[in-house]
Amino acid sequence: MKLQSVVLIAAGFTCYAQTPEGPPKEVEAALRAHVDQFYQAGVSGKFKQALLLVADDSMDRFLQEGASKYDACETVKITFSGDFQTANVVEKCRGEIHFHGLVQHPSFPVTSSWKIVDGQWLWYWVEPTEVMTPFGPQRLAPNPPAASAAPQVPDGKELASGIFESVKLDRSSVNLSTSHVSEDAIYLTNGLPGGISLSLPTTNQPGLHIVADKTDLGAGEKVRIVFKYDVNDPAIACLDCLKKLHGPVTTELRIVPTGQVFPISINFVNGEK
Repeated sequence: MKLQSVVLIAAGFTCYAQTPEGPPKEVEAALRAHVDQFYQAGVSGKFKQALLLVADDSMDRFLQEGASKYDACETVKITFSGDFQTANVVEKCRGEIHFHGLVQHPSFPVTSSWKIVDGQWLWYWVEPTEVMTPFGPQRLAPNPPAASAAPQVPDGKELASGIFESVKLDRSSVNLSTSHVSEDAIYLTNGLPGGISLSLPTTNQPGLHIVADKTDLGAGEKVRIVFKYDVNDPAIACLDCLKKLHGPVTTELRIVPTGQVFPISINFVNGEK
């Protein structure tokens, strides 16, 4: 669900084992069963089933936030209170995000709070003080009290879109000549507060070479990605073949850990580019 959602386009999630002083097995098993039912309602789209697992004192907040549709979810971490009457749960969910005309299905963690009410584990609302990003927790700025407005909590998919907006190319196409050695470049900017890595496009086109000044970028860094076409490359079968080459040829630039895929068009022209 959208409640207490936090975005993370990470390379992996770590499962945490319970300590020797962990809860009784039946207590944890009962919680996991209700957590699975709760998030399965988001996967199947049968959101009314989730309402049965929401505490009465949090029902209004749950209905106010609405429901999120997921592709899949799995429990990766449970932290119990000392008396095992409450618990915090982290799910790894995968959902659909639309970004600049592209549809992506990244994984991101979703947190929720649970408590025992009349012997049953139920979801309940806790005002969040921070959200997770791919680069660690970020504290939320306190909202000024307002009688007519409920506190605003970042939605997981909105945060994901914000992360995607922070990693960008200056353009999505390059122009190369088939009559002489030529090159063109695009620039990738990392506007995130932590590092990213890029996976350079691959191509089977003889004579085409794609290189970057570096493939690991720190926060706020920019990198140049050069596309070079060498008409003298021995791999090119014949010069006459170049005259038949025309674009665009589409390749892809991939970003880790956000999972973004940038399609890039390579336009070949016979003459000056």
